[in-house]
Amino acid sequence: MRRTLAVITVLLAGLAALSVQAAEDPAPCTIAVEPGDCIQEAIDEAPEGAVICLAEGTWQANLEISKSLTLRGRGVATTIRSDSDELPVLWVDASQGREEEVIVMLVDLHVTGGTERGGHGILVTGTAQVTITGCIITDNVMGIVLLEYARAEIRESLVSENELGGIVAVHSTQATIADCELVENTAAGIVLEHETDVTLTGSTIIRNTKDDGEFGFGVMLVEPPCHGDERFSGHVAGAGNQIPGPGEDDGNETAAFCPEGLEFLTGDEGGALDRRVMPWRHAATHLCFAARPPVRRHYREPTPAAPFPRAAHRPRPHSGDLPVEGRTGAQALSAGLGRAGGHKRGREGTSGTRRRAPLPGRGRGGPPERPPRHRL
Repeated sequence: MRRTLAVITVLLAGLAALSVQAAEDPAPCTIAVEPGDCIQEAIDEAPEGAVICLAEGTWQANLEISKSLTLRGRGVATTIRSDSDELPVLWVDASQGREEEVIVMLVDLHVTGGTERGGHGILVTGTAQVTITGCIITDNVMGIVLLEYARAEIRESLVSENELGGIVAVHSTQATIADCELVENTAAGIVLEHETDVTLTGSTIIRNTKDDGEFGFGVMLVEPPCHGDERFSGHVAGAGNQIPGPGEDDGNETAAFCPEGLEFLTGDEGGALDRRVMPWRHAATHLCFAARPPVRRHYREPTPAAPFPRAAHRPRPHSGDLPVEGRTGAQALSAGLGRAGGHKRGREGTSGTRRRAPLPGRGRGGPPERPPRHRL
């Protein structure tokens, strides 16, 4: 009997070890891309669910992904550097009439070099679902931008030295941010607006600085007195984060949080700020729109407000050059972000001379593409 129990114990231990090893081993590569190969061609030709593995090297590229796949590199040794001032370095989009879900995994990539207008590191739009793991997103206009109904899980990644914010989430987006570092971004480490739903745990948000004498927060909600005149109506939860204020070691320049009341993010027990009027309706809306992309409509705010600082953005062809005045907070900022949708192919080639984004308030752009509210 004892011998039988011992054998069963050994077998169970062996199965557990194999399960852990299987979970840690990455999926095998479907397509291998070497230096000199075109990443966008590999993406376009890849089947749904493919694993595209990038070798060590640097690519000048602006990539678009609109299908489910994994793009995996080898850490800082695999660099994707922007080749355009008008496009994000890496754009994941699920708003072009697809019925299937777009689920993308970005693993061990270095994303950099986005400048001016829409030159953000990673832009996620429509109903796309993205997992970002072990990535370095640095030296872009904004690091990671979530718009419309996008969902993101960001883990063990470094977001640093971006010009107008590390992670920016607006509209009805959802994000889980865990074990990340947001360091030395201008304006704020994290910017949240509208009905976004964010959970933040185990992350370090330090040394984020002012932009032209304004902002400089660790975590900022776009509402008075921080910026704009609309009240944040989303949900923020979390625990166990390091977010120091001015006067502390590695402190954020102006304040750890804006507005006050988010201190629970640094506590061991954590907490939540829930401004959603009907959380059940908020969740149901996401389910309703999972099957089809949101309708994009132009609109104007009735009360003018100073736009959130952003790089100047050139409007999409045939859309008109409408003024930015009338936007609030990151709405003005996102006016140009959605316009990346006007470019349906990534570009790869030789990068031109980089130009720093103009000072806030001097750019022009079209109206934001914020999805409408829907009744169930």
